[in-house]
Amino acid sequence: GAMLHEWTASLVEEKFFFQLFVLEGAVYLWIGMDDSRFDSLGIGVPAAKGGRSGSMPSATTLIGGSGGDAGSQLLAQRLSRKFGLPVFVSLNLRDEPQLRLFAEKEALLALAEHVSPAQGTVGSRVDAPALSAAARTPAAAESGATCSPGGLSAGADHPGRGARVREVFEVHDDLAHRAAELLLEAAAAAIARSGVFVVALSGGSIPKLLAPKLLAAGGRAQLDRWRFFLADERHVPESSPDSNMGEWRQALLRPAAIQEEHIFPIADELPLDQAAKAYEAQLLSVLQSAAAAAQTAAKDTAGDGRAASVDVAAGRIDAIVLGMGPDGHTASLFPGHPIVDVESCAVAPISDSPKPPSCRITLTLPVLNTSRLALFVVTGASKAHAVRSAFEPEPGVPAGLVLAAEQTIWCLDAPAAAELLQGESTSAALYG
Repeated sequence: GAMLHEWTASLVEEKFFFQLFVLEGAVYLWIGMDDSRFDSLGIGVPAAKGGRSGSMPSATTLIGGSGGDAGSQLLAQRLSRKFGLPVFVSLNLRDEPQLRLFAEKEALLALAEHVSPAQGTVGSRVDAPALSAAARTPAAAESGATCSPGGLSAGADHPGRGARVREVFEVHDDLAHRAAELLLEAAAAAIARSGVFVVALSGGSIPKLLAPKLLAAGGRAQLDRWRFFLADERHVPESSPDSNMGEWRQALLRPAAIQEEHIFPIADELPLDQAAKAYEAQLLSVLQSAAAAAQTAAKDTAGDGRAASVDVAAGRIDAIVLGMGPDGHTASLFPGHPIVDVESCAVAPISDSPKPPSCRITLTLPVLNTSRLALFVVTGASKAHAVRSAFEPEPGVPAGLVLAAEQTIWCLDAPAAAELLQGESTSAALYG
């Protein structure tokens, strides 16, 4: 059967309109105001009910899709978990927290009155799916933790393959220690697998934050087995203060006496396009060698000439260390720039970077997402809005599109995590 409930509610001088439609165990909720579209909910009706055969439309259609409101998915997830039913939401409100909180409270009260789990599939619980804004981005299991008084905050013990974990720290030294330990763990696993650790590094504040911890690890780090690439680089000489490799040489590579053949800077003397192609060739060559070594080691481990059951995928960077700007860019993948959608190459040139210097090379999003570990190190209150946007079901910033093959870990300081934690706190207060 079906049930339709319509009502209005007011907050000061703002008037809200609600439509609640229950159809065969699924709940469709439309929330809008005077200037909202009143036909939005119709796209969420199952295709079979629209006069043609077929299954349910894709979740992106059901919850807004391209051009939709990412808040729709967040609200749908919360209501689905609360009531144990699939809830699909079309949210058509201004992006003002007070308005949205009021609307969510009204929706909660209405669903509590008119919807019960008995109207859904008995004994089942269906959560509205958290989808990436790009189909090429793998689904991720979310895990996280809040700040602890001591500063260090560990994520889930076993977050699972493909998980995205965020950890929040009150003290920068604790953040640096944790990030370095994650790198050292990844390095140990890679060296055991293939004999080398292929890592791509980012600049900004990250070299100064991580290098002292890596140097302090001494022989345990096995830095002589690392192969040092860059997640992105400015097309400038290493002597330039804008050079990421120049920063890493000063902070880590020279003090650790890393052999030059293990360091892979860009060829800044080449034209930008050629420098990108040359860097891609270097990267792929090292990755193929590492994959071949891992395959040989796996056969040796099996002892009978057959490959052991281990992951030796070619073309996979072991770890990528990433930062994020206040606009949500990571590497040199900037919001609204075509560089975010490049899939035809591993390394791409960019000659019109919104942030100077304008000429850069960057690893592309597919390469970031095939890495084993993506480790974000993000600090500062100026990043708080972008952090929250990155963790939305349909991320509004490029950094949120990064989901590595095995694990994506965000190490955040408390100011950078403030809006994300506030949003979670508000949800917890509503839903208990």
